[in-house]
Amino acid sequence: AAPRSCSTSMMYSWAQREDTLVIDEPLYAQWLVRHPEIERPYKKQLFQSMETDGAKVVDKIMSMSNGKQIIFLKHVGKQLEGLENSKLVTDRRCFHIF
Repeated sequence: AAPRSCSTSMMYSWAQREDTLVIDEPLYAQWLVRHPEIERPYKKQLFQSMETDGAKVVDKIMSMSNGKQIIFLKHVGKQLEGLENSKLVTDRRCFHIF
């Protein structure tokens, strides 16, 4: 099966590089917890498996590398809500493609 979107295709492409750590939507849970009106059948399991505090997620991302020179994060722009002044947004090393 082929990826359904350009962003997923890009993520898979970057994942092939040995120097790159790829993380798929690490801020999804923090965004979903901010919007309790949005129903998802998997919400409970998601909250159990992912960090819901966006600041903690950003701190972890900014400190991790696993020996990789590049960290590729696939996001949906709205998932940065509430993190507009975080290092993930303001750090010059971070590039965002929307």
